[in-house]
Amino acid sequence: MPVQTENVDLEVVAVRRLSPSLVRVDLRGAVPSAGVPDEACVLEFPDPATNEPVEGSGRWYTVRRIDAAGLTVDIVLHPGGTGGEWAAVARVGDRLRRTHGNSWFRRPEGVAWQVLAGDVTALPAIGRIVEESPGLRTVVHVEVPDPADAQDLPGAEVVWHHTPDLAHGSRLGEIVEGITLPEGAGYVYVAGEAAATRAARTHLRSLGLPRGGYGVVGYWRAEIEEWNARLERSGLDTAALYQRALAEGRDDEEVRALYEKGLADAGL
Repeated sequence: MPVQTENVDLEVVAVRRLSPSLVRVDLRGAVPSAGVPDEACVLEFPDPATNEPVEGSGRWYTVRRIDAAGLTVDIVLHPGGTGGEWAAVARVGDRLRRTHGNSWFRRPEGVAWQVLAGDVTALPAIGRIVEESPGLRTVVHVEVPDPADAQDLPGAEVVWHHTPDLAHGSRLGEIVEGITLPEGAGYVYVAGEAAATRAARTHLRSLGLPRGGYGVVGYWRAEIEEWNARLERSGLDTAALYQRALAEGRDDEEVRALYEKGLADAGL
């Protein structure tokens, strides 16, 4: 799906604390939908003084639900995060802006099962995928910082993994390595912290899964300030690296793999 770039003004109509780590926010506004269960959008957050969205404050969030009236997002609370800090004090009437949309879930037709693995940031996407896959065998592994972050996901075989210090390091790579995949044709989707998803991708590639049989997406990076400092010292042009990966990759997953390999080769 090409990146959508339509700006839409949104207004908060409800805020609810779902769990120790998650706040659910309902937003009113006519947002175009991609019709894909992991669709995400960039949200710009309001200046407390003016209640107007601040240009450049945008962060990507998965759309938990969407209809003609608006959308729902579940935001992870964590210190230092633009969206998380806003969500901790969000109020009805706050004004946001949606600027971009995209999705990464590419499950082939005719599969007999799907395995979904992610950390708490991927839980909104996983929840929606489960809801929109009735009748398909679905195995779910989710890594959460607090056991109380677990949610009811009817119709799925769910395993919850508790990592108290998730903000500073994810175990998603080793969790994926420990999953026994069902027999037959299926699809594996992994989303979460970038270093952990890189490890998960390496493992899935080693299994010799067919092209289109898996998708892996890095949603965020632990210790982002340190990583950004190393990136600056490396002098790597990440935009140029991604363009090379686009030119050389045969599909979305190979593009991401080539991009991540370039980062790894640069020590990132």
